[in-house]
Amino acid sequence: GLEEWDFFLTNGNDSGYSVVTQNSTLRLEIDRNNTWVYFVNNQIEMADVRIDTSVENLGRNNNNVSLICRYNDRGWYEFNIANNGIYSILRYNSSSEQYTALFSGGSRAIRTGLDTNEYIAVCSGEDLTLYINGVETRTVSDRQFDTGLAGLSVSSFDVTPIISEIDYVTFSIP
Repeated sequence: GLEEWDFFLTNGNDSGYSVVTQNSTLRLEIDRNNTWVYFVNNQIEMADVRIDTSVENLGRNNNNVSLICRYNDRGWYEFNIANNGIYSILRYNSSSEQYTALFSGGSRAIRTGLDTNEYIAVCSGEDLTLYINGVETRTVSDRQFDTGLAGLSVSSFDVTPIISEIDYVTFSIP
């Protein structure tokens, strides 16, 4: 159920999005520009985590889906995959409210447009690894955060509506 998820925004306001669960999927609709919606599972805190998800894009083609690990009071790690073929691995610092790019690039493995993508993020020791549709895409190393909660984010930019259906999110030990 939704009670194990904490929702918050780092940009935009709460009236800019809606969340519904239907047919065991989580449907997130964003109808305002530059609205960055995060949801973290408040039941699972772990140092090393593997996050698997499947997301179908039903809206416009300019949005991010992000996987979050080691979410804590100082910040978190974020694996962003944009529907236009670009991805990045970021560190968010809560006190400065700044995102730092640990890596940014493009991947042909991203299915752009109205399609479904499967993403995996693995946070293990100081290694942060992103898999896109079964392709090991990038590993970066960082030592800033060692434990925390895990979750997801969906963001809109300059076009709406953004409609993402999240078929599943699983957390496991890598």
